Amino acid sequence: MRIGYGKSIITPTSGVHRLAGYLRRKEPCVCIFDDIYVKTLLLETTEDNLLVLVSVDLLAIDNNMLEDMRKISKSLIGNSHVVITATHTHSAPISLFKDMLPGTGMVEFNPEYYEHFLSMFERSLLNSHEKLSKGECYSTTITVSGVATNRNDPNTPIDDKAVVVKCITGDLKVGLLNYGVHPTVLGPNNKCVSRDLAGAIEDSLRNNTGIEFVFINGAAADVSTRFTRIEQSYSEVLRLGSLFANSITRSLEQAHWRKLVDAPIAVKKESLTMSVDSEKFSRIARKLYIEKKLGSVMGKLPGLKRVAESIEEAIEVSQLIAEKLGNIKEISIEVSSYLIGEVLGLIALPGEALSKISMECREIAGIDIVFAGYANGYYGYFSDNATVNTYEDIMTLFTHGDVGKLYDLIKKHCSWLNDMSKSL
Repeated sequence: MRIGYGKSIITPTSGVHRLAGYLRRKEPCVCIFDDIYVKTLLLETTEDNLLVLVSVDLLAIDNNMLEDMRKISKSLIGNSHVVITATHTHSAPISLFKDMLPGTGMVEFNPEYYEHFLSMFERSLLNSHEKLSKGECYSTTITVSGVATNRNDPNTPIDDKAVVVKCITGDLKVGLLNYGVHPTVLGPNNKCVSRDLAGAIEDSLRNNTGIEFVFINGAAADVSTRFTRIEQSYSEVLRLGSLFANSITRSLEQAHWRKLVDAPIAVKKESLTMSVDSEKFSRIARKLYIEKKLGSVMGKLPGLKRVAESIEEAIEVSQLIAEKLGNIKEISIEVSSYLIGEVLGLIALPGEALSKISMECREIAGIDIVFAGYANGYYGYFSDNATVNTYEDIMTLFTHGDVGKLYDLIKKHCSWLNDMSKSL
């Protein structure tokens, strides 16, 4: 096995940029808490079997970005399996998106910044490819507590598992960390660029272990720090990041590690055509729909101001998206799965899945599973009929029935990973 790693700073150095993630944050960013990055982790399990994992400190990866980054990858290093993910920070610029979904219905594209971003990705990819060298990788799954909960009801179970992959080659120690959480300690009043929680976790883990980690966000649609954070400040970002990293570090000492073997990467890709829920996005239906849900939520959770604010914001965002969708009735969603080194599964989904699906997937697959949400595109939330009366439901473009079919497809992929790992 050969491993390569590279990273480049993508913090804007000029221009005026609003931060993505909160529609009501109208003012541009004015400062930098910490730099944002594009990171590339390359795993070559056998000759002509190269997996390119890209993590970008942005809200999402839109289709324009995905297409251009794939073209760059192919032109520089040839054919490979490419998975491009976003950490989903809400404190990075909106100005790299041409699609309206990552921009919460708005488009503020900056061509100069976009070209700079692509050049930084190219640099990171070339560095990682040039540094490919022989080494070994190991994976394990660890339980994390005290950092995040279900963001609608803290008593609802979430996927509290983090998958850790560590790779060692010469002087290089690099790893992958997969955990599903909205990394939004910083709120809509923040106007400073930051990786937020994902960055604090990466930095704290590097300080603890000497390993340079790449954060891959998971099934995070209904998981956040809403009920665990003390305040929405950068000092709280650092506190929760340290809490997470310390929990991981302690667990690594007793972890059961599985070695990734030199074997071809098995790949399965399928697409599902999903119907846009046009009835929900009609103005009259939406008004009745939202009033009912806002009243229901506030009746159950009195005094939770942020819950009410998020639902009110969902009303405005969903209206903008509905208007720009126009006559689009169907959208094709791709699910991609990879078996790496016979012991590690990876599932890539272009949007925000509920935490329960990654929990179910782990049970089915029976191996370490990296569930990569926000990967290879972005189509918003995937909320089914079990989450009615929530922000996630309001922000879902698709019918509940088709989201159910999508989750069934994901579970089939988890079963496929199980079968493939047993057959090798």
